[in-house]
Amino acid sequence: MTTSDCNVRQPEESANLERLQRSVGSWSRKNFGDQGHLGALAPLMGVGEELGEYCEAGNDESKRDDAIADVLIYLCDYCERSGVKLCELA
Repeated sequence: MTTSDCNVRQPEESANLERLQRSVGSWSRKNFGDQGHLGALAPLMGVGEELGEYCEAGNDESKRDDAIADVLIYLCDYCERSGVKLCELA
């Protein structure tokens, strides 16, 4: 699937997801570099950590929402570093 294929399904949502992924990837590279020997796998460690935080949040909706948002950020970073387009998966 190409970028244009992403826009065929739901143009606005796909474009927003693509922009988010690129933006997070750029921000992450600027702030964290190439992540050393872990490379693209480093964000997946963050996903695991945030899933743990989600599980520990219990009934605290604010903590759950924060963990979910962080999972999305880490997934965007991973996909950008790995060349995977989230809009093709969604």
